[in-house]
Amino acid sequence: MIKSRHRIIFIGNHFGEPRSGGEKYNFLLVNILKKRQYWVAVITDTDIPVIMKGNIVLYNIWYVVKLFNFRDSIILIDSRLHSRVFLFLMFVKMFTNNRILGTVHHLTWGQRKTVLFRAADRIIEKIFISCCDSIIVPSFYTLKSIKEISKTGKSVNIISPPISAGMNDHKLPEIKNNKKVEILFVGTVQKRKGIIYLVESLNYLRNKDYHLNIAGDLTFDTDYVKMLNKYIKENQLSEFVSFLGPLSEKELHKQYLKADFFVLPSLHEGYGMSVVEAMKYGLPVIVTNVSALPYIVKDKINGMLVPPENSGAIAKAIDFMIENPGERQRMSINAAKFSGNANSEENVEEEFIKILESIK
Repeated sequence: MIKSRHRIIFIGNHFGEPRSGGEKYNFLLVNILKKRQYWVAVITDTDIPVIMKGNIVLYNIWYVVKLFNFRDSIILIDSRLHSRVFLFLMFVKMFTNNRILGTVHHLTWGQRKTVLFRAADRIIEKIFISCCDSIIVPSFYTLKSIKEISKTGKSVNIISPPISAGMNDHKLPEIKNNKKVEILFVGTVQKRKGIIYLVESLNYLRNKDYHLNIAGDLTFDTDYVKMLNKYIKENQLSEFVSFLGPLSEKELHKQYLKADFFVLPSLHEGYGMSVVEAMKYGLPVIVTNVSALPYIVKDKINGMLVPPENSGAIAKAIDFMIENPGERQRMSINAAKFSGNANSEENVEEEFIKILESIK
């Protein structure tokens, strides 16, 4: 018979084929639970009646009603829902014996557009953190961010995401004989990834022989995708850039092998899973000097750091990579060496189960 504390309810925005690094992380954790034969229930926003989604009170009541079927269990919840479920979490802490284990990829309050929204989101994220009995984060950067916002001494545990074992099954790429220099971006196509600055940088590189492939979900922010396509068309950049859409792991493997280097111009990253994946393939990387990325990339050693929201700086770094294949190869070797320290799925499994069992 399964103990009550071995009953796990996962609550997230989405569960299924992962569309982002954060979703891939949560997907792995739930599958670890199933592998270890825990009793797992998955509840996502797609289960909630549409009429309740537009009303924060009804939204939280729906979760409270659901909870009556899962008393005295552990709730594993994604922090990206914090602004919608904080009332539900407060109810859990005040009136039930359930325990809460939160996954926090990165905090969001600092990215809000106005002072008022930033202040409100900061308060709500603090409520989310205070309601959790334990928290899992992917990086020291996110841990530091949580400690700055909450002085409670709460248990925050770093479990860095694993790199798929299949990504080790290749030789370190040498300088390639591509007709054009192949540049790769991997990530959800959204504003936070700073893709517009990467696309703008192409205006400075019209005399170079290269092609940029953008791989990732195009449905998260369709208005942003439309804006990017409009900019590309109006500036006659279509021959330099392709949107590949979401790719399977096998298809992504081919893109990493084909690429000469990798670019991620994000405005904010809790970890940078795609950066570590690229480095596993021996790709030198160009990333912005923000949040968790400087913990991974050392400038001119295993890649290049550029300031955020600066298309000119991105163009300069891309030009350096194109014109200096020897330096690119040196950084390629260092990137592969660094990524050798990436976490494995076996380690993640053991670390996660240890944290889960420590929750009383």
